[in-house]
Amino acid sequence: MLNHYRPSIIFIHFMMRIFQFLICWVCLIGAILPEAAAQLEGTLQGNLLEPDQAEAVSGATLLLLRHGHPDFKRQSLSGEQGSFRFQNLPFGYYTLRITSVGYDPLTIDSLHLRSDKPELILPDLSLPIRAAGLETVVIYAEKPLIETREGNIILNVSESLLTAGTNAADLMRDIPLLAQDPDGRVSVRGREPRILIDEKPVEMNARQMQDFLESMPGSMIEKIEVMTNPPAQYANEPGGVINIVTRKGRTGWNSRVQTTGGSRGEAGFYGYVGLRRKDLSIQFNAGTGYNRVQGESGSARVNRFFDSTNRLLSNNQSDNRSWRPLARLSIDHDIDPRNILSIALQFNAHQYDNASRIGYQNENQYGQVYRSSTRQVSNDGENINPDITLSYTRKGQQKGEQLRFNGSTSRSSTDGLRDFRQNFFDASRQPLAGRDSAQQQDEWTLSRSLSLRLAYDKPLKPERTILSTAAAFVRNTTHVDLQSFDLPATSTSKIPRPALSNQFDFRQDVMASTLSLRQRLVEKCWTTTGITYESTNIFFDLIRDGKEVNNQYENWLPFANISRYWDRKSSLSFIYRATLRRPGIRELNPTIDYTDPYNLRFGNADLLPSPTHSFDLNYGRTLDKFQMNAGLGYNRVDDIFATVRTLQPDGRTYITWQNISGREEFEANAWMNLTVSGGFRMNANASYSYNRYSQKDIQLNRYRNAASINGRVNLTYAPKPQVWNTTASIGLNRYANPQGTVRSTVNMSFGAQYRFFQRRFIVTAQAVDPFIQQTYRTVTEGLQFRTEGFSLSRTRNYRLTLAYTMSGTLSNNKRYSALKAS
Repeated sequence: MLNHYRPSIIFIHFMMRIFQFLICWVCLIGAILPEAAAQLEGTLQGNLLEPDQAEAVSGATLLLLRHGHPDFKRQSLSGEQGSFRFQNLPFGYYTLRITSVGYDPLTIDSLHLRSDKPELILPDLSLPIRAAGLETVVIYAEKPLIETREGNIILNVSESLLTAGTNAADLMRDIPLLAQDPDGRVSVRGREPRILIDEKPVEMNARQMQDFLESMPGSMIEKIEVMTNPPAQYANEPGGVINIVTRKGRTGWNSRVQTTGGSRGEAGFYGYVGLRRKDLSIQFNAGTGYNRVQGESGSARVNRFFDSTNRLLSNNQSDNRSWRPLARLSIDHDIDPRNILSIALQFNAHQYDNASRIGYQNENQYGQVYRSSTRQVSNDGENINPDITLSYTRKGQQKGEQLRFNGSTSRSSTDGLRDFRQNFFDASRQPLAGRDSAQQQDEWTLSRSLSLRLAYDKPLKPERTILSTAAAFVRNTTHVDLQSFDLPATSTSKIPRPALSNQFDFRQDVMASTLSLRQRLVEKCWTTTGITYESTNIFFDLIRDGKEVNNQYENWLPFANISRYWDRKSSLSFIYRATLRRPGIRELNPTIDYTDPYNLRFGNADLLPSPTHSFDLNYGRTLDKFQMNAGLGYNRVDDIFATVRTLQPDGRTYITWQNISGREEFEANAWMNLTVSGGFRMNANASYSYNRYSQKDIQLNRYRNAASINGRVNLTYAPKPQVWNTTASIGLNRYANPQGTVRSTVNMSFGAQYRFFQRRFIVTAQAVDPFIQQTYRTVTEGLQFRTEGFSLSRTRNYRLTLAYTMSGTLSNNKRYSALKAS
């Protein structure tokens, strides 16, 4: 029997892992430290554009002066696309003076190159059109690596030492309060956010999103915004918004190819090509990934009947393999300074081949085995998903006024085949004649989606009052055709099983309208108030049963926040949001899953949405080398839809979704980021959430109040930032189970990266969970049963990644010029 773990044992277990983690990281640093010579030189680069940023400024004269060294002067001319670059610069402070015919002089002062900032990439510099011939002087102020603004977290990727050799997925793992599970699912404070690329929604599932992020070079990203307090049009997203902002001003072309292999059975090859020329930006990602995940799980369940008790033991071994090709083309065209048109074409596919073997053993109340069986399940198929997204932005005459339209449509088809074969044995493990069975399920699913979004921002009073409106329509349709068959042992023909077959159509329409007002109360103090109206219509046509199910609901979702700043170093914000979690087809689908004959799973077409009222208080502090944020939260969740297990008279358990009365969530979270000269950086985050259920659910469903705890520490040491860097990460997770408990688990990873050939060739080695495998132990209790189970995923993995980056400029005749180092 599995035991509950006391807090002291959990603490001792965690501290042992911390000790192993620190020993391994110190050894890793010690191995490379002798190779890391001190770096004393840096690089400065940027682009020159006209004031409206429509044209590059070529042939401009750039003069670089070093503070305290009057004899030091470097001079250069901007290239055809306005780019410039100074290399081999001694560390120190610099002043950059720019002159060009037809423009007023521009001076950028206080440019600081140092050991923890050896490469300085300036934002696009707009030269003022010549007027009075006066010189413009700008004091350069660096952005912190991580900052908070109105309760949101911003990772300024352009300020990172490690940008050149990373991808988007690597960067997101370094963001406080953001987590990725082994399947690639991204969550913020335990909730799934909406992903945007340059403020445009990206429709992908978790696995496709992970592949896309891994193929996107970090050098193409300006910043990543984690918006727990998102703008009005996304204010009611339960998990907030993650917005990846790409660099737009880097003219020329750049590319990256990457191949990855791991000892766990994974491989991948991805490529990226980016092109920007004045008013046109083109980005293309393509690649494929292979993944193999092996695991095992088991359970011991005690069923209590009015006259007897029995016990069911099970053990499952699984082997899952998948291929995932991906391609995405995005084009951004600045028609003129006020009109921007974007289009994105995307193709994803998923081919899978999964197998598992489950052993069952039935015992009576005296512990005597009276029956056993083995069940083999194979599942293979493929999913194909193309989609297209179109966006248009119109900027008004007034600063801050703009109209944004976004439309997308996608089509997804899945064809899967599952085989079930079960053999029964008596108490002495002898086959039971005539009891063996074999079934097959052939499922075809076709899903379509259409999303239309419109948003308009209008400053009513410049720098004081802003009105925002938004409207959205989202339609999702799914057709499922499931055919079940018996596979007789004495015949090659299949016998249809209509009772186990199903065919249905599903449609969900969501219409939303949002109105909000942003008002500056006093200097550095803003408030936003607004409301969203949502109407949802769900339709099920159960074709096999000749039954139709309709479910329609309307919701008013208000939101408000107030934020106060002090010299942009400290901020305090209070946020209220009403959000709605809608059940998806997974929770609504009435089709019975017979993978486990003792645990039958099916959805509930009558589920209601779950509204949440969230109150958050956040305080942030931003200094040059230290940033921190702390927050408290309270959530009131009503009509929660959760899985409920009920024991049937025949000993089987039905697992379905039901709306329960609700719960209260009390949250606390904090994160900090510390940068130390010499290339050492540490960030840490922790969150605590306590769930309290109603007395009705505690008595009826045996729910219990429980806490979830999540924490992570990330360490980065770059002894030679432009060449060498090492990373280490350790995390603790403990998730609450309303019908039981879940044992805590610790995960860790170590990595080292080296760049060759002027930093174009990047070699990255990673060790994931070198000491432990990810194991979860659960205890679930109902009125008539108790189940103790475990699941183990073989997460130990030693991964090697090879990447090569290239970049260059484009000449006016549209032919590539000489290749330049990235």
